[in-house]
Amino acid sequence: MTIELLQLLLLLIIANGAPILTRILLNNQWNAAIDFGAKMADGNPVLGASKTWRGILATLLITSIVALIFGYTAEVGILIAMGTISGDLFSSFVKRRLGMVPSSKAPLLDQIP
Repeated sequence: MTIELLQLLLLLIIANGAPILTRILLNNQWNAAIDFGAKMADGNPVLGASKTWRGILATLLITSIVALIFGYTAEVGILIAMGTISGDLFSSFVKRRLGMVPSSKAPLLDQIP
C-alpha cells in the first residue's frame, strides 16, 4: 500500500469521524438537524436528528485541514468530505424509509472501505 493510498484512506476515516468527534466535544451545542425535524408520509424523519449542520461543517473543515497537512489541496479534502457526507445522508434516508433507528447498521449501506 502506497503512502498516498494510506493518506486518502485516512481522509475517508477522518471525514466519517469528524461529526462524532465534534458531537463529543460540543455536546448539544449547534446541533440543528439537517431536516429540521421534518417527517415523510411514512411518519419517519427525512434523515433524523443525528444528521446535523454541525456535522456537515465539521466534516468539511476538518477533512480540508487534514488534506492540507497531508500535502493535498483543500479542494481534495472538500471533495472527499462531500462524498462522505452524500453517502451518509443517502444511507440515513434509506434507513429511515425502512423504519430503522438512527445508528443502526444496514448491510451494504454502512460498509467501511
